[in-house]
Amino acid sequence: MSNIVEIFQTDISHFKDAAEIRSTIQGHFPFYDTNFDLEDRDNILRIEAAEPIDASGICELLSKAGFKGTLLS
Repeated sequence: MSNIVEIFQTDISHFKDAAEIRSTIQGHFPFYDTNFDLEDRDNILRIEAAEPIDASGICELLSKAGFKGTLLS
């Protein structure tokens, strides 16, 4: 079975913020593998999991932390 991958455009531009958000996501969704591509103009957050990914939950976590995140299709 292949993993599910979701890509989010964010307004996170600093590595420190990305690390904090990654830690927050891991705390709420421990089975998600998360990484950021801050070199990309869209400041990409990539999440991979063996189960469906809660995209609205991810966007809510970003919002609570003061950031914006949009699921890219």
